[in-house]
Amino acid sequence: MNSIVALWLSLFVGIGAAACRKGDGTGDATSDSDAQALANSGYAWPGARVEVCFLNDSNNPAAKNIVKRALDVNFTRSSTTIEFFGFSDCQPNSKAPAKILFGVERAFSTYIGKYKVPMNTQRGETVGLPVLDDQFYFYNTVIHEFGHFAGLFHEAHRLENRDDTLCKNDPKNNGIVNELPNMAPGLRPVAMGAFDRMSIMNYCVQGYMTQFLRLSDGDTKALRALYSKAIASAERTIANSPISQGQDAASDPAVMCNVMAILPREISNVSAGGYNTHTSDGSAVFAYKDESFLPANLAGTLPVGTVVSRLLTKPIYMEVMGSRGQNLTAMQVIPQSGPLQGAKVWILGNVTVVTDCRDK
Repeated sequence: MNSIVALWLSLFVGIGAAACRKGDGTGDATSDSDAQALANSGYAWPGARVEVCFLNDSNNPAAKNIVKRALDVNFTRSSTTIEFFGFSDCQPNSKAPAKILFGVERAFSTYIGKYKVPMNTQRGETVGLPVLDDQFYFYNTVIHEFGHFAGLFHEAHRLENRDDTLCKNDPKNNGIVNELPNMAPGLRPVAMGAFDRMSIMNYCVQGYMTQFLRLSDGDTKALRALYSKAIASAERTIANSPISQGQDAASDPAVMCNVMAILPREISNVSAGGYNTHTSDGSAVFAYKDESFLPANLAGTLPVGTVVSRLLTKPIYMEVMGSRGQNLTAMQVIPQSGPLQGAKVWILGNVTVVTDCRDK
């Protein structure tokens, strides 16, 4: 059994099933000062609870549990307000809005909130998920597609990204975008806050294939704002709970999985973009004393294979880098070996892959 398979087995097997800026239109987006999303409160599901069921089994028995885990820790009454429940096999004539089919070639959601996008499907599925071949891609895709189901659009569909300066990787000619002109003016998406480089709805977010991600603070606060009118205030369990911890931080892979290794294939994909990110031969990344990444604050280098413990991840606000359209992130890490062992240093770019899940 390889280490990647062992990692997701240890994480998921055995988990119990049980100020707004106007965008494309004039829709309503309930204000939240820190919300960052492209959305509209007109899409909010009544009652803010959506049932989920499975139309088939995946190639791996852990897949259903991974879906439940991803949704349980990201969508809660106390954080997003909207939550998902059920997670049983779909019965004939099931009324569950979210019917999952595993094994599709390209993941999709036929809903943006309660708005159903016309789409031909195989078995009446409303969410299509891939097979469980890549743990990070699968987990992050679950959150992304159910971000749509909750009411979020792709970040790159904002008007300020019409020239692709914020994100170049987004496929704009998809069913959702084609439906925009057909939507009633009051239901067109609205840009809440600034472009969110850390959003799970951002095709250019870093770490999608190498880390467990989660709804960003901007995503979570946007959903909370969208659903503030969907349920009575008396139903809220915690009116202003911390955003980043979700329902159970101890079971959230995005919070737990902070042991990482410097990965050579990721180093080669980082464009300098005005920053010194790695050595010219790609054998090591530069580590800095602070997040200014100035040459004067260089602490040393971390060779390929160096294991680090991540303390935090932050976006870097600069124009998109190169043809890949990646939004840069900065990580504060503690190397576990070498001359910088035990020091708190900063590295730039998506140059790591998760190798283990334990406390920071």
